Amino acid sequence: MTFFEAKRPDKYSSQKEVEDKVRKILYAAKIPFEEFYKHVETDKNGNISNLEFINAMRKLNLGLKQKELDALILGFEGEQTGKIKFTEVMKKFQPE
Repeated sequence: MTFFEAKRPDKYSSQKEVEDKVRKILYAAKIPFEEFYKHVETDKNGNISNLEFINAMRKLNLGLKQKELDALILGFEGEQTGKIKFTEVMKKFQPE
């Protein structure tokens, strides 16, 4: 069992709720996607480590709790390997 599996939220719907919350915060704060990208994809290799992602969310000061960050990480396909494709992040957080 990985660290993130141990922290898996009880309700799977909470993951979608957190994604929606982040999308709304980014939109309301008028954070350009390029700015978001700059904070998240620091080594420019197209992949984001779980730690890079969490650090970026904290840098952006979105007011997310640790369990919300954990829920976000669990929503990415690469969560098990620790490598999240930035394209997947873009799909999740671009305004609908």
